[in-house]
Amino acid sequence: MKKFFVILLFTLPFYAQAQRFNGGILFGITASQIDGDRYAGYNKGGLTGGVFVNTPVTNNLSAQMELKYIGKGAAAKNNVDNTGYYRAKLQYIEMPLLLKYKLKHNFIPEAGAGLGYLFKAGLDLDGNGYYPYDPSLNNFELSMILGISYEAFTNFFMNARFSYSLIPIRRYETGLPSYVVSGFYNNVLSFSLYYQFGK
Repeated sequence: MKKFFVILLFTLPFYAQAQRFNGGILFGITASQIDGDRYAGYNKGGLTGGVFVNTPVTNNLSAQMELKYIGKGAAAKNNVDNTGYYRAKLQYIEMPLLLKYKLKHNFIPEAGAGLGYLFKAGLDLDGNGYYPYDPSLNNFELSMILGISYEAFTNFFMNARFSYSLIPIRRYETGLPSYVVSGFYNNVLSFSLYYQFGK
């Protein structure tokens, strides 16, 4: 999986240029929480990075596909009983599919969905390091994405994005009815820089 991702990272922008699409690279940071775990706040920092391609649909509308690494999870200094330490680290390979509409003054709202593959998950409850997350999480995640980009310079974009799991990444195991508690959901803010090769 890692070798496959590295190959795509270096070849996808050149393939996009050859097909007269626009391609590029992205890098950024994330702030995340897991809704349903009883901890609040975007306290878990992470990284994101990868490649993208896009193509125009109309004069102002374009479609974009990305392939990237993104770190998600949750963190708190104390748990709900103020007795300990809590960090959940979830690492995904994600493929967002987006529609983007260019407005005046170089602002570009976007909306779409992302399919993610969880390749590593860890849990730290004492500050002494991560161990495998137990109980296990779903391997795949489907999320909704809303965001906005700003073209600060030619081919250079600043992006802010919100994503949220559409289906639980983990089901509750308490026996309560699903309408009371339905599971755990990734809730992520990301801030990224995009550089596009060509125009």
